[in-house]
Amino acid sequence: MANAGQIRMLFGLAIRQRLDEDDLRKIAEDVSGRPSLSALTNAQVDRIIARLGGKSGDKGQKRDNNKMTPQQDWKIGQLEKELGWAGNAKRLQAFIQKRLRVDRREWLTKAQAHNLIEALKDMIARQPKGETPKGADLFDNQTAGHG
Repeated sequence: MANAGQIRMLFGLAIRQRLDEDDLRKIAEDVSGRPSLSALTNAQVDRIIARLGGKSGDKGQKRDNNKMTPQQDWKIGQLEKELGWAGNAKRLQAFIQKRLRVDRREWLTKAQAHNLIEALKDMIARQPKGETPKGADLFDNQTAGHG
């Protein structure tokens, strides 16, 4: 069971990554199957710390070397603009959730970011010149009255 100090550390790392409590609990649920932080084992706490970019208690080295690179993040932003999605972040976020089953763009691994870039390139290649991809206005229609 996680002690109070470990839980505080998880919240501190989450804040540093600009995550709220719900996001932290989603990570805990992904790792342990339950959203409870106090029910986490020491091994599960270590996995969450590693996922949040903290230091592992046993090795003391950063484990964020598998995170998407800044170049990949930049390329995703460029492709997002080419698709006409730059004005609405929910479009890309929904695509990432559906295709990669990742809740936040910042959590993508290098491999997932690569797959996302290739998928977005394919979408751009398939669209006729001057048109936005089919379904690109999906969130505009849903959010038009909810401003």
